[in-house]
Amino acid sequence: MLSAELLAELDEQIRTTDFTDLVSHRFTGECPTAYDGQEIVFEFATLDGVQRIASCEVEVDYESPLFAPVAEAVGAFMPLPIN
Repeated sequence: MLSAELLAELDEQIRTTDFTDLVSHRFTGECPTAYDGQEIVFEFATLDGVQRIASCEVEVDYESPLFAPVAEAVGAFMPLPIN
C-alpha cells in the first residue's frame, strides 16, 4: 500500500513528465535479455493514453523526478537498477 504522499508525488510526476522528451533518450547498449537478464517495461496511464517505457528501448534515468517515486513505490517488490 502506498502512502497518500507517495501516491500524490507519482500522480504529479506522471502528469508533468514530458514523455516525448523521455523516450527521445534511446538505449544504445546491449539489452540484458541478450545474456539472460531482464528488460523492465513501465506503462503510465496519462490523459494522452498509455505511455510505454521499455528499458531496452529508452535510456531510463532511475533518479529522475518520474522514476524516483516509482522506485520507491516498487522497490520492496522489485529493486530497480541504479544509474
